Amino acid sequence: MEFSERWLREWVNPEVNTTVLCDQITKSGLEVESVKKVSDICNGVVIGKVLSCMIHPDSKDWNIISVDIGDGIRKEIKIISKLFNVRQGIKIVVAPVGAILNDRIIIKEINIEGKISQGILCSFFDLGIFEYENDVIILPNDAAVGTDVKKYFLLNDNIIKICITPNRFDCQGIIGIARELAIQNNMNLPNTIFRPVLSVVKDSLSVILNVPHICPRYLCRIIKNIAQYIQIPIKIKEKLRRSGISTNDTVVDVINYVSLELGLPLHIFDADNILGNIILRMSNGNKETTVINGLTVSISENTFLISDDYKILSIGANINTDVAMVTKKTKNLLIGSIFFNNLSKNKKKIHLGEK
Repeated sequence: MEFSERWLREWVNPEVNTTVLCDQITKSGLEVESVKKVSDICNGVVIGKVLSCMIHPDSKDWNIISVDIGDGIRKEIKIISKLFNVRQGIKIVVAPVGAILNDRIIIKEINIEGKISQGILCSFFDLGIFEYENDVIILPNDAAVGTDVKKYFLLNDNIIKICITPNRFDCQGIIGIARELAIQNNMNLPNTIFRPVLSVVKDSLSVILNVPHICPRYLCRIIKNIAQYIQIPIKIKEKLRRSGISTNDTVVDVINYVSLELGLPLHIFDADNILGNIILRMSNGNKETTVINGLTVSISENTFLISDDYKILSIGANINTDVAMVTKKTKNLLIGSIFFNNLSKNKKKIHLGEK
């Protein structure tokens, strides 16, 4: 498991440095495997607002972009760029003259076709973050002009990777690790208030527990008419990315965020593709097959499954099959939360075959 140090410190923030913090995590029985900086290759990069865009008078291949990078007081600079998808009014990331990228490249004024360019428009790649597309960064309207991007994206952070043994299921989320640190530092965790959300959906289905000695409880809820067009805030995406998870799917991002923070494994299905009951059971031997990511999967005997009346939905409660997976076209969700008996000796064996 890996996670952002800053995310952990949102829950409990002892007055110790990263080295001591990692020593305390290890003393809890959670071995720290590695610590690495999120990004340490840029300086002087700020948030700007595009004031105007115009085609270079002497070359149609270039655009002249006026950008305000002032912090409270307007400070306008001109940037010559071949990007034509930049428009007036948007917030972007700018490396003005004097800024440093890639830990060594100092931005200087340059003359392009007779016009002076006083900076460049940045992508995440320029900031040392390589998991996103290499396009100019467009920020929300509430991003404050002149803010240092290290502060905005919280780049002064570390990614901590730990090894969790099977007996420490309680530490598979940020809150569990924070609890261990709070004990060692004689601190209190913030009060966590969970307010029940009453269901307004009349749809229902039955859950059948065929193996209560392995899975004594399974809770689920149907959510209808989801809005997949809503974008996840970049700060949440960054927390996920620093935890080794990066997707472009709003629903998956939300589920992963909750699961990582609270240590509560959740999974989601397309509710419209579920027929009949939800059944938690063991496999019927080697005759059962299904499809995962286009590959045919042969399921061995003694494998835990989640299925409906006709098909397998999930293998081992963490590998969803193609038949009910969530896609961009999904409108209605079934969210499930499963509780396993840790004393169960069930072993999951999955054999991948050819398509």
